[in-house]
Amino acid sequence: YNKNAIAQGSSFRAEMSKPGAPADALIIDARLQRDVVDEVQFKRYTTARQTQKAFASSKYDGMQKVGPRDHAGEGVSACIDFGGVQSDPIARQELDDLTSRG
Repeated sequence: YNKNAIAQGSSFRAEMSKPGAPADALIIDARLQRDVVDEVQFKRYTTARQTQKAFASSKYDGMQKVGPRDHAGEGVSACIDFGGVQSDPIARQELDDLTSRG
């Protein structure tokens, strides 16, 4: 998201939230003293149905719900999308390959 925001001249940035926070990432506006303007929750399970089901909890209401692009649908987006900027979607296998490299 951030590389796309910078390329588009946007002041919005994604930051990882603190451990234990309800959201995994926060969208902040650097122009407004880093005010939080949106929240993002990420999930990745083996199947699209499992990923979609994991977002069913009301604690994720009002947040962007983002999963792998091959799990998108039923309320799950393939990318962060805020302020006219989108992150690059990633497939579950690509994500698995990246995280297995340590």
